[in-house]
Amino acid sequence: MNKKGFTLVELLAVIVILALLALLTSTAVTKLVRDAKNDLSETQIQLIKSAADTWVADNLNKLPSSGGCGYLTLEDLKYYGLLDNVILNPKNSEEIPNDLKIKITTTTSTYGNPVTNAEVNPDSIEGCEALYSPSCIVIQGTGTSPGDKISCTYSNITESFYVINNDGKNIKMLTEYNIDIMTKLQSQTAGDIKYSDSFYWVDSSNNLLSKYSTSYPAYVYDENSNLYSVVESYVTTLKENGVEGVIGNLLSYEEAIELGCSYPTTGFGTCSKDWLNTTSYWLGSAGSNNTMWIIDDYFDHAADGSTGIRPVIIIPVIELQNNL
Repeated sequence: MNKKGFTLVELLAVIVILALLALLTSTAVTKLVRDAKNDLSETQIQLIKSAADTWVADNLNKLPSSGGCGYLTLEDLKYYGLLDNVILNPKNSEEIPNDLKIKITTTTSTYGNPVTNAEVNPDSIEGCEALYSPSCIVIQGTGTSPGDKISCTYSNITESFYVINNDGKNIKMLTEYNIDIMTKLQSQTAGDIKYSDSFYWVDSSNNLLSKYSTSYPAYVYDENSNLYSVVESYVTTLKENGVEGVIGNLLSYEEAIELGCSYPTTGFGTCSKDWLNTTSYWLGSAGSNNTMWIIDDYFDHAADGSTGIRPVIIIPVIELQNNL
């Protein structure tokens, strides 16, 4: 029986057909991938616009007048917790830069209500003002080292703080002066403030409660302290007047030591940094079952006295005008 194989022409025809099929398949797959990426890109744009709309709804007082425009950046929306910290471009898998602009235009409806439109990555933002502006500015140092001075303006009041540390995301700062508990604003007046009506960090046998620590010094500042409501009221004042993302507490013994305070085995301790000694104030750490640490002309723990409060506040780095 004769066995006949494929001729060269037939083999070439098969190869050409397979090549055409591969080309058609590849083109179809490429189109599907491209369409999918375009769909993801459009979805992402809609998510950014939705985040901008949420920001607008929470900040109507910052919108431009009808017919005007303003802009936000991707970083602004991330700071407000409206977007993830890292957003990738589905078309090239690269991170979208934080300075991406979102243009917000404002018009007025027939009923007199403001109507806004968000445009992601517009061709131009000429004539548009930044809708978000930081509340604080570095006035001494770089804003990254302990003792650097920062000034924050809210409403018609400007207050100053000293940097404790800056981790690149948040800045921890100590108020320059004590709080005046009558006005909830800073003042050089120490005020007659007690840290507690009772020694809430010990049990009936004067043993340190385990939730605070196992030994002294122990950080005990919480809602049980008489100072808590004063600090929280001050933080609320800051938030209501434009300092975003702020939280507050008191300086700890350990932080004081790290910042240059020392406590010898005998006598009184001292603090080598002048900015730590501008007023007399309570720390958040207990020194014994009935004393709290203070910074005054000395560094020690005391049972009571006319000592003020210098809150420690923490704000996002984005609150700084030079955007460290």
